[in-house]
Amino acid sequence: MLRRQPTKITLVQDDVAAYDANKLKKDQEKSQQQRADLNSYGDSRFNLSRGPRKDTRTKEQRLGVQVQAQSDNSAPLHTTNHVKRYGSGTPYWFSEITRQGKVAYGTNSSYVVWRNVMDYGAKGDGVTDDTDAINNATYDGNRCAYPCESQTTTPAIVYFPPGTYAVSRPLVMLYYTQFIGDANNLPVILGLPNFYGIALLDSDPYLSYGVSWWANQNNMWRQVRNFVLDIRQIPPGVANCLHWQVAQGTSLQN
Repeated sequence: MLRRQPTKITLVQDDVAAYDANKLKKDQEKSQQQRADLNSYGDSRFNLSRGPRKDTRTKEQRLGVQVQAQSDNSAPLHTTNHVKRYGSGTPYWFSEITRQGKVAYGTNSSYVVWRNVMDYGAKGDGVTDDTDAINNATYDGNRCAYPCESQTTTPAIVYFPPGTYAVSRPLVMLYYTQFIGDANNLPVILGLPNFYGIALLDSDPYLSYGVSWWANQNNMWRQVRNFVLDIRQIPPGVANCLHWQVAQGTSLQN
């Protein structure tokens, strides 16, 4: 077995001098850092009799994260500022276009897809109870209500012009129904103090024994767009704004 001879280390005067110079340099740097700390934090940091000094730095400063406050007129990079349109008063294009389409599937050529709640007697004055008028607009045309499980031949767009629609019972969204309000002047669905039901808008009503009209996994094709839901007049804990028990092909917007 080969054994290497131990290495002999010989320190000359220059090595000792270099070591002493390096140690002196480190001591000087340490002393300078301590003086800088004293200037930044005060003598109390090193005075143990005064107790620990409270660190007033923010979390970001302690973590070394540079934070820059955003002004009200600026936005983060790659974002877009959108113009607020609510209350603009201009006509909503969706309510102005000519209605000349027909239902894609079905045998009833006279079936009406577009329904304006005003045409069914809704007032939108914030006083008249519009519950029946709006539900009549939704139900018109032998549509899919309980016990119908699903149906794609009777879609409906129920349109709400600007106004405040007072209701005392839920507005039931039948299968394949879109509730769309005026995007330029959002209509308000106002729950009256005597409101009775689970929510202002109900996508899947419950029967008295707990069974819902449609199976959760098959409750499709619903849309709610452009509304203000107001339940402030209803006693607390009585009702919700929206009962949204849906599956695929559904959306909430604005």
